Amino acid sequence: MNGFTNETVTKEYRRLRNMVFIGLFLVAVSIMFIVYGIFREGNVESISLADQMESGLQTDEYAYIDVSAEPLGFAYFEGEEDYYFYYVFDEDYMYIMRMRDNTYESLLTDDIAENPIRISGMTKTIPEDIKEIAIEVYNEDLEEEYQITASDFTNYFNNVYLDAEALPLTDTDVFIILGVVAIVVGAVFLLCGAIMIVRYKKNIKKLTEEDIHKIDEELNDKDTFFYKNAHVSLTKNYIVNFGNTFDVISYKDIVWIYPYEIRQRGVKTSQSIQIMTKDGKMHGVASLSTHTKKVREVFEEIYETIVKKSTNALVGYSKENKKLAKEKVNK
Repeated sequence: MNGFTNETVTKEYRRLRNMVFIGLFLVAVSIMFIVYGIFREGNVESISLADQMESGLQTDEYAYIDVSAEPLGFAYFEGEEDYYFYYVFDEDYMYIMRMRDNTYESLLTDDIAENPIRISGMTKTIPEDIKEIAIEVYNEDLEEEYQITASDFTNYFNNVYLDAEALPLTDTDVFIILGVVAIVVGAVFLLCGAIMIVRYKKNIKKLTEEDIHKIDEELNDKDTFFYKNAHVSLTKNYIVNFGNTFDVISYKDIVWIYPYEIRQRGVKTSQSIQIMTKDGKMHGVASLSTHTKKVREVFEEIYETIVKKSTNALVGYSKENKKLAKEKVNK
């Protein structure tokens, strides 16, 4: 490839090219998911909440109530979306429902007793503060013998209300969500792969025929070692980094080298080697996850080898080394 006979150069280029193919595949699959989801029947049948009363109301069910009387509001919440909690009635039972003003207004018909209106939604657990308000409002103006306790409330409602503003996740929703996720991931693969390929080719074109011959000869040398997971080859005179581009670093050009860690919640999750060359540029090499002992050993081996071969480099991160490295670059 471009004057290189070494298999690693070709294989690493193919790896980047495969990222583009994966991206294209994911984008194509995502379009299929989205189109299928749009044209697929995604209706979910609701169940009667009245049929559940004797067995006990359950949460996360798509259910309906055939409302046959004007709801009684008992709690109001103001926010991005204002909504009320109501006592709602059908021909046999009383329920608790959350709904907006427009849903409530649709139930204010003169003939609702003769022509009940069906309201569907998702069943959810009643928050404690709503439960307390509901009991307080229910017991207003009632004699003590007719009042309900928290235990009575729980036994009757099973701490469940119907949220008229919540809808179930349908098959259509699932396919569209999967499609959107796939198209985002595919676009990332496609874009990153394309950028890496352009940089890979561009960096090779910058090399002279003499440089290519020399680097290729060292890459093919039996003493050169390629670290597959780190995507880096260490030759006699060069570090050849295939991580996300094609980057050749001569050991004699290194002025500063140090390990760089990424931590999440105080735990080291990945590590790389940061290298500053005499032109002032920073190069990231051997980015590896450090979850296993074997990977950590590989990282240490790469780092120690580079340090050993970079005889003129400052080693380790410190404010003093940072200052000295800048002085070396500026000379």
